[in-house]
Amino acid sequence: MKFINIDEILKPLNAKLNNVDKKSSIDVNHICIDSRTIDEESIFLPIVGENFDGHQFIQKAFDKGIKLSFCSKNHYENHYETMKNLPLIIVEDTLMALQNLARYVISLSNAKVVAITGSTGKTTTKDFIYEVLRQKYKVVKTLGNFNNHIGMPLTILGAEEGTEIFVLEMGMNHFGEIHNLAKIARPDYAVITNIGTSHIENLGSQEGILKAKMEITDYFNEDCTLILNNEDKLLDGLYQEPSRYKKSNYGFDDGVDYKITDIESDNYFQHNYRINQMEMKLSVPGKHNVLNSANGVIIGKLFEVDDDSIKKAIESYQGEKMRLNVVKNEKGIIIINDAYNASPDSMKSSLEMIKNIDGMRRIVFLGDMFEMGEHSIEGHRLVGDYVDLETTDLCITIGEFANHIGERLIERGFEEEKVFHVESYDEAAKILNDYLKKGDALLIKGSRGMMMEKILEKI
Repeated sequence: MKFINIDEILKPLNAKLNNVDKKSSIDVNHICIDSRTIDEESIFLPIVGENFDGHQFIQKAFDKGIKLSFCSKNHYENHYETMKNLPLIIVEDTLMALQNLARYVISLSNAKVVAITGSTGKTTTKDFIYEVLRQKYKVVKTLGNFNNHIGMPLTILGAEEGTEIFVLEMGMNHFGEIHNLAKIARPDYAVITNIGTSHIENLGSQEGILKAKMEITDYFNEDCTLILNNEDKLLDGLYQEPSRYKKSNYGFDDGVDYKITDIESDNYFQHNYRINQMEMKLSVPGKHNVLNSANGVIIGKLFEVDDDSIKKAIESYQGEKMRLNVVKNEKGIIIINDAYNASPDSMKSSLEMIKNIDGMRRIVFLGDMFEMGEHSIEGHRLVGDYVDLETTDLCITIGEFANHIGERLIERGFEEEKVFHVESYDEAAKILNDYLKKGDALLIKGSRGMMMEKILEKI
């Protein structure tokens, strides 16, 4: 529990009280934005969304037993008769109040903040860093995909007293969004995993994406550190530029601060490597996870976690559900379930992984990549370039734009009779069930909205 005196938050929140004693305290760990999950210990904070206004559920929250709620000034004035007797903290904007309260809470602590952004690999990198740091410190991380202007403040407010480090994932769709997250959290360390093409619809180009990601440093000072992936050309160029803060980089080439060498793949489940002579054995598949895990090693070193603890944390991490999750089903088929999300960059990584699986037929089932805008056709055709012609035995696509993957494959010389574009998961399942046999490998990947994992129920 983390109690804060109400009187001390009135100024940073520009708030007024209605039937509330300003000398009382609130437990910020119990701030809740969902009236469906609220309990008697909760403090309700209604958010105005695109499709709903949380203020409509204030009375319902009180009926469930809460003792206090936030409320916007506008809603209070427009519904004065029903609101006037309720204990309320009245603010200009409830979302801004949530963010300002999180900023205030984190400013009161002595906790360090590690922030992670990038086009792909954010969540896995966050988890590697968290696993390493928690070997020595009391750490809180962003849960799931709570990496936006609502989820990140809730992560901060939910942290228990005595938290020493926040590991916060920062996502974005538009310019200014990471700036606002950095304003709240004020990172001491930041990691940019790569600059790909995710959200290019809104940001125009990879250079635009880089500019948006670099907002993570907007509140940096000379004591802060930015960690960059040298394997990304744009980030390599950025490393060479002068800055007001410290920078560190990692990669496979000489001259980097943390050099990765001796990469070996025992099989599709595991990669071994060295980073600055420290030996690592990953339990998550994919060469790209060598780079993601390197961030955990570097942050661990910066926080003086001992080598044995770093090694233990990195090697024991098993990954998240539907993020390159590799299993063998009861029919003896290797299924690579990477259905959590997709972009051209993450498609490339997954296709590279299935390419390196030996001794079996390889089948790819690929769905639409969202948020590509005017680049949709170009982006899906690019995935068609990433599919390896020699090692791929069958390609099935589904979605509005995924057919361009197959079209590009055929242009490159792939056999037309081995390319299928389907309208439904039932149609895809029929093809797969007729084709798959023991020892085959199947990659499933598409954007989250495609819910590609539905196919698993049918094969």
